[in-house]
Amino acid sequence: MKVEIKERRLPTGNRSLYLEYYETGFRKKEYLGIFLVPEDSARARRLNGEALRKAQEIKAKRILCPPDFKSEERKMHQKKDIVNPTWLEWCDVYIRWSEDCGNSKKMLQHKGVVRKRIASYLENRGKKGILHPIPSTTLQKASGSMPPTSTVSSSLPRN
Repeated sequence: MKVEIKERRLPTGNRSLYLEYYETGFRKKEYLGIFLVPEDSARARRLNGEALRKAQEIKAKRILCPPDFKSEERKMHQKKDIVNPTWLEWCDVYIRWSEDCGNSKKMLQHKGVVRKRIASYLENRGKKGILHPIPSTTLQKASGSMPPTSTVSSSLPRN
């Protein structure tokens, strides 16, 4: 694995430091929250030197204990395996989340009205697969076998 310290110029003239990992075609950036300032004084050069040393220490730690890219890839695939909610289920979760975030009563009512209007429109257009999960028996007939339990038990139709 290759680990490099790189910098990104900011509009303010400062530079942000980050680590870039590269392994077998997989690239990842980790921003360190360390900034270099323009070197216009001895104090700025000293601060930049300290910041670079800190970035090099972090780089050394990452070389000794590199992040596990494969587990991150597995996590991404597991997220895809989560059962896809129907549009209405997703909308209900979103409205509950909005309520928890402190949205006003009027805003929540508006979201409910929008949900009902879109549901009515989709139903009138015959797009019921978007509103309701596809039954597993339909999936079985289409694919010839039942999908594994860890995979998606419902999906959105592709139109």
